[in-house]
Amino acid sequence: MSKLNVKRWQTLLTTAGFNPGAIDGKGGPKTDLATIAFKKTVFKNPKLWDSLVGPRTLTAMYAYLLMRRHKPKADVKPIINIPKVLRRIDTLVIHYTASADVSAATINKWHKARGWNSIGYHFVVRRNGKIERGRNLNIVGAHVENHNAGSVGIVLTGADNLDWYPAQAQLNTIKRLLRDIKKVYPIKKVYFHKDLAATSCPGRLTKKQVGI
Repeated sequence: MSKLNVKRWQTLLTTAGFNPGAIDGKGGPKTDLATIAFKKTVFKNPKLWDSLVGPRTLTAMYAYLLMRRHKPKADVKPIINIPKVLRRIDTLVIHYTASADVSAATINKWHKARGWNSIGYHFVVRRNGKIERGRNLNIVGAHVENHNAGSVGIVLTGADNLDWYPAQAQLNTIKRLLRDIKKVYPIKKVYFHKDLAATSCPGRLTKKQVGI
C-alpha cells in the first residue's frame, strides 16, 4: 500500500474497533497485529486471507462496517419504572408460584390469608411476559425466611411444580427486569429461592436462562 493507503487503512481499522496505533500512514507492528485481528474476526478460514490488505480484505472491511452501522441496537428502555427507595437493597431472589398463571392480586389474597400484611413478592412476571407490581419496594418482602431484609422478591407465574417450564416471554422479561434493578441498586447477588432455603423453587428454571 502507498503511504496514503496505509493511513486510510489505519482509519478503517480504528472505526471498526481494531487498534492500529497512531494513524500516521507509516504502519508498523501495531497496524499489522490489528489487521491480523480483523482478518481472524471476519474470515473463519485463514486460507481466505489475501496478502496484506488486498481486495478481499478491503471488501470484508466495508461489509463489516456496514453491518455494524445497521446492527439493531439493544433495547435499553426500562421495562418498568424502578423507584429509588430508602431501604437497603443489594440482593435479588427469584421464585416461581407452583400454580396456574395467576395475577399479583390473587397472590396477594393467598398471602393475606396466611396472615401477612400483603403479597410477599415485589414483582410478579406473568406467562405472557407482563410485569405486575407486588409489595412496595419501600417495604421489606416476605418471600424467603431470614433473607428478606435487603432483598427484592421476584416471582414467575404459571408454574406447576417440577413439570413447569418458563415461557420465553417470561425469560425475556426477567432478564430486562434484573438489568433495570441493577441500574438503580448496587446488587451484590442474585439467588434462586432454593439457594437460600430447603425448597425446589423455582423448579426447572436455570440461572443460564435468566442470565446469572
